[in-house]
Amino acid sequence: MLRAKRVAINAMASRAVALRAASTSTQNPDEISKFSKLARLWWDEDSAAFGALHRMNQVRVPIVVEAAIAAEAARGDVPTARSGRTIRPLARTSVLDVGSGGGILAEALARVGAIVTGLDASAENVAAASAHSVIDPDIAERVFYEKLLVEDLAAQLAGAVEGSVAEEPLSGAAARAPAGGFDVVVSSEVIEHVNSPAMFVAALAACLRPGGVLVMTTITRTALSYAGAIFAAEQLAGLVPPGTHDFAKFLRPDELSGLMVDAGLVPALPEPIAYNPITGRWSRGGGRVVMQYALSGTKPLQ
Repeated sequence: MLRAKRVAINAMASRAVALRAASTSTQNPDEISKFSKLARLWWDEDSAAFGALHRMNQVRVPIVVEAAIAAEAARGDVPTARSGRTIRPLARTSVLDVGSGGGILAEALARVGAIVTGLDASAENVAAASAHSVIDPDIAERVFYEKLLVEDLAAQLAGAVEGSVAEEPLSGAAARAPAGGFDVVVSSEVIEHVNSPAMFVAALAACLRPGGVLVMTTITRTALSYAGAIFAAEQLAGLVPPGTHDFAKFLRPDELSGLMVDAGLVPALPEPIAYNPITGRWSRGGGRVVMQYALSGTKPLQ
């Protein structure tokens, strides 16, 4: 029984390699359709589809804040005035949230001061996120969403730098991007749903300013993650809809770290994050990565 399970897992891992090699775009129509159908549930904090993601902000926001502040300090870019930075530690920080969905993480980052641009491949998700963001006037002017692939934004930004963009001025996310790129790029629980993870990470890195930081969270590829994220969460407990995850698309920390290196980033050590389905709470740390983790990578100044 155990041997058969290992053979099945190895087969799925081999399929993952084939998928990555064959992809020429990060867009996966099946995944986009899957989440588009759930768009009305993004802000239902009790829903099986997204309730855990809302609670995940308990760890995601501090992880992003700490990475952003560390990158800011490393490049010596400390604001002269820090009034309000305790309550809003990301004040004046530009953040690109790729795969922003309904805006769960984007809004949370805006509430701690960030100026957030959210990208998503689903028009339904962008509509849901935009509609919800205007409810709170405190963040409405600091959050912007657009239906756009990150590689397309990266190409627009590269063209602007090289002077090869058409005569028409930049618009949307490209126009909102600071000169040189974003301070922080975030992609949380997304890479396991895209085609060509290598292209995806390279595009994320291309949107960063020198000295900026990329922060990602995802599910690792182990027998335990299969048992927890697919068998238990989808099939047994119904915490997320069946078919939400594909084990073949999960990346181990060393694999994601390698993609960051290939994209020209300097990765940090992965940080394990864990969800307790009994208490409904997330926690950071705890030693070895067994299911989910956060990983950041910094773009060199030169």
